[in-house]
Amino acid sequence: MPSISDRLKSLGVQAGADQLKPPILTRNKSVSKHIGGDLRATERGDAYVVEKRYPVSGNDYPAPLWGDGSLEVLAAWAGEVDVAGMDKTDFAFLDTETTGLSGGVGTFAFMVGIAKFEGDEFQLAQFFLREPGEEQGQLAAIEQFLAGAKALVTFNGKSFDVPVLNTRYQLYRWPTPLRDLPHLDLLHLARKLWRARLASRRLGDLEEEILGVSRGAEEVPGYLVPQIYLDYLKTGDAEPLKGVIYHNAMDVLTMSALLTHIADLLSDPVHAAAHDLDLLSIGKLHEDLGQVSEAQALYMECLGRPLEQDTWLEAAKRLSFVFKRQENWDAAIKLWKTSAGKGEIYAHEELAKYYEHKKRELETARKWTQAALDTISTSGFPILIRFQWQPELQKRLLRLDKKINSDLRKV
Repeated sequence: MPSISDRLKSLGVQAGADQLKPPILTRNKSVSKHIGGDLRATERGDAYVVEKRYPVSGNDYPAPLWGDGSLEVLAAWAGEVDVAGMDKTDFAFLDTETTGLSGGVGTFAFMVGIAKFEGDEFQLAQFFLREPGEEQGQLAAIEQFLAGAKALVTFNGKSFDVPVLNTRYQLYRWPTPLRDLPHLDLLHLARKLWRARLASRRLGDLEEEILGVSRGAEEVPGYLVPQIYLDYLKTGDAEPLKGVIYHNAMDVLTMSALLTHIADLLSDPVHAAAHDLDLLSIGKLHEDLGQVSEAQALYMECLGRPLEQDTWLEAAKRLSFVFKRQENWDAAIKLWKTSAGKGEIYAHEELAKYYEHKKRELETARKWTQAALDTISTSGFPILIRFQWQPELQKRLLRLDKKINSDLRKV
């Protein structure tokens, strides 16, 4: 009768450790072969780092990595006023590749790409976990690299990248080097600037649509990145990680180029804007910041361009309310009358309010109110907008009729 040992051998189970492959050594050799990089000693252990330097001008990246645009408006929007006076060498650009998108203690950053400007070069360091046990060394090396940085630039980093890294530092009860850095998260600004004309404001889409940059064949989709790393941990084969290295590097380079483009755009929108819709979006940005004169100038610039009607009407509406706040009634009324002629109900209402409360011309106010009701009653007028406006307009009409009749009785 065969022994248990014989039966296990017949199933391919080996006794002892003599024929077991050293998985960590195999992985490390594969990493060195396929993605390059070197070990960097830290007080918390070794960290594996892949470094590359890009000349600020004349590098392989098709868009400028830095320019002469002012950061003042961008800093005001981000609520980080100190950033306005910073030099390019003060910024660190950060992007992570993680084992998942859920966050929490179970998610860790197996690759962290950080770049800084040093002289005439853009220095990119990618901190890679050859195995999860090297995480303390990785985090220590990141802290060393960030020393001297005065501000952080990310894309969706406030919601994801930075919280993930902060969690890892907290896990080891270390103070995180990211907490006190002024932070420019370009995702939220990109949404504000390009929501009107781009269906997607993902970093890769902005790279193509705004910067005119296309990625090479090495690129791997972001959603595949976690699985590629998990496969590497199982098989020890680091060759597929070349695409992840490329993906992460391009994300970091794109952030610097996007920051440069936005700074140039906000510094001189009339000449730098590639699309008229961008002018309107920048005007809204200035208006949100309370920079009314800048917003007014951009809205007026929009109205002087051959815009599509919807865009022109939105610029006219925003400009009319700027004039209203300034009590520049002649300019506001001119825009309202033009917009009312194009079916804008708000313009009818504003004219009715002006003639009722400012001019005390009740019949004229009634005329504009009735014109609005006639407009929303036409066939083909959007039903939801009709339901939105009809009760208020009818209420206004009844009130005006009462006022007019009261005045007639007095006569």
